[in-house]
Amino acid sequence: MRNSKRFANIAAIAVTLLPIVAGLILWDRLPEQVPLHWGLNGEPDRYGSRALLVFGLPLLMLVLHLFSVLYAPKKISSRSPKAEALLFWLAPVLSVAISVLVYFQVLLPDFPAMRLLPLFFGFLFLVIGNLLPKCPYSRVLGIRLPWTLASEKNWFATHRFAGRVWMTGGLLLLLCPLLPAAAIPPAALGLLLILLLATVLYSWLFSRREK
Repeated sequence: MRNSKRFANIAAIAVTLLPIVAGLILWDRLPEQVPLHWGLNGEPDRYGSRALLVFGLPLLMLVLHLFSVLYAPKKISSRSPKAEALLFWLAPVLSVAISVLVYFQVLLPDFPAMRLLPLFFGFLFLVIGNLLPKCPYSRVLGIRLPWTLASEKNWFATHRFAGRVWMTGGLLLLLCPLLPAAAIPPAALGLLLILLLATVLYSWLFSRREK
């Protein structure tokens, strides 16, 4: 059991840092200044060094992964294996997926990264939405709002509601690539904001009904 856990930790760290290997292989093909951020119109609006591109995101994701492995599980009183698995693999998957999209966008400017990004987040929201109703009461993992932390009843009601809403949002995100290219970023961002605001509003209204 201990060996399998050690192997999983090594595998997750290796996956998280895999984009660095790809970046070093592609180093001579990368421009010295590369886009690091894209505006709502899908055009790059912030640039940085290729070193920041190659090392920055994977190392940041590694820090988040180590936090999820070393700190978060100790703060969760009741365990949900599926939720813990998601927390464990979230940073490695994000590290690879985002890096792949950015590398393609930098090396192939005509690559439709903005059309693929909503697909990734759509599947991610489907997975998270499926797991949210099973999320145990915790001050580390889950929708940590003042009202959910103050009431376990609010916690579980909010997570059940968010699970349905986020899965619906995930399906809608999967449809975003069908929109015109210029409409995809604002549509996806607007949908994400609606999901978050709907969850917060439901939790607040539920807390008002509890009083």
